[in-house]
Amino acid sequence: MIWVILTVVSAAIWGLADMLSKKGTEAEDPFSHVRFVICTGAAMLVFMPFFRVFSESGASFPQLLAQYPVFLLITLAYVISLLLSFFSFRHLEASAASPLCNTSAAMILLMLLAFYLFSGRKQDMRELLTPLNVLASLLVCGGVIAVGIVRSAEEEQLRERRELAQTVKRYGAAAILFPLLSAFFDALESVGDSLMVDAEAGAGIGSIDYMRLWAATYLLICIPLWIYLLIKEKIVYQPFSKKEGLKLASGLAEVSAYTLYILALEREPFFVSFLSSTYCVFSILFCRIFLKEKLSKGQYLCIAVIIAGLALFGIAEGLAA
Repeated sequence: MIWVILTVVSAAIWGLADMLSKKGTEAEDPFSHVRFVICTGAAMLVFMPFFRVFSESGASFPQLLAQYPVFLLITLAYVISLLLSFFSFRHLEASAASPLCNTSAAMILLMLLAFYLFSGRKQDMRELLTPLNVLASLLVCGGVIAVGIVRSAEEEQLRERRELAQTVKRYGAAAILFPLLSAFFDALESVGDSLMVDAEAGAGIGSIDYMRLWAATYLLICIPLWIYLLIKEKIVYQPFSKKEGLKLASGLAEVSAYTLYILALEREPFFVSFLSSTYCVFSILFCRIFLKEKLSKGQYLCIAVIIAGLALFGIAEGLAA
């Protein structure tokens, strides 16, 4: 039951981070997304002393990286997914990109199923895939994908199709592949997270040590971005300044959510990976509450389906206990 609670709380905080990022985005600032990345790195600086104190191994970052070099591939998958996602939503209409990007939850589930089957853990699969868990998984995955489709269908009514037509004409079939590839690499990264902390089938790294690896690698990415802003703007960017409060708050929420997610993943490596995608539900709800965005009946229905799926996971855990 603890992993279910940790997963739901982490998804809720991720939804809050998403809402804060929307509220803190400055449309006229061409480097707004770069500032968000740097502020998330600054938030990691706040957490790193705690990660160091509670480290399971006490090893340094170079020692951890030498022991788990595959982590670099997981980070690479994350960066590729992020870049493809930016490209998809910048050059394609949301009506085309959003439903395809939201398929990552289903991809994660299929990848984990394939790994368990081909690694000889069929008995574990039988124990995991109870009727309640299967129904709950279908409700969550279906609900997450449906949220993207419903939202995109509504946005499509407000836009013309010429931008998508021009983009497809320019990039060919690849225009549709970008969001699918983004979802694919996002799924690879999530599965990598799962296998890294899985003590039975994976590397079995401690959750706090894994966060130390993630934070240090992320900060290495932030350094060249900070230098890039310095060169472009000729001004020293200060992520801890008062005017960057929303961006920093979003970063703190992001790191908090990811920490809880890894703690949940350590307890349940299979289901938590794709359940984290339910953050979109909380993002929609927070935007409704704080940003006064209107929700349609379709969105409320999708939210109800996802919540029902999460409730079934809780019931299944309670029965198993």
